Amino acid sequence: QYILSMNNDLYSFRLIMVLLPSLPSLSKSKYSSTVIERCFEKCNESLRVLLYDIIMKKNVMNELICDRFGNYVIQKAIDTADEERQRRMIAMIIPMVEMIRREPFGRQLYVKLYNKYMLFADMTKRAKYV
Repeated sequence: QYILSMNNDLYSFRLIMVLLPSLPSLSKSKYSSTVIERCFEKCNESLRVLLYDIIMKKNVMNELICDRFGNYVIQKAIDTADEERQRRMIAMIIPMVEMIRREPFGRQLYVKLYNKYMLFADMTKRAKYV
């Protein structure tokens, strides 16, 4: 986290390159998940795109969405994304809504998305009636 707080693009790039291969497993650990969250906050957009590419893989999203610590990484990814990427991530989550609502840590994500993103609330309502 200290390296990221230095706001040095070269150091951030090197750190991200080391973290990328292990991003899903690091996102499920108590301490390393906070580093991954900080990467979404502090990195420039071009580095964030690399992180989004991993997070937005269906198997990774499914793995993290109901994980105790991984759900915070998903929340941070959505919070820091541009509008189009937010829309795509939310669209990936919609088919999993029923599963998410049954899981203790998924419920937390569901409530945050429902309360914070009108798009999520609208999409879940439409998904129920279609």
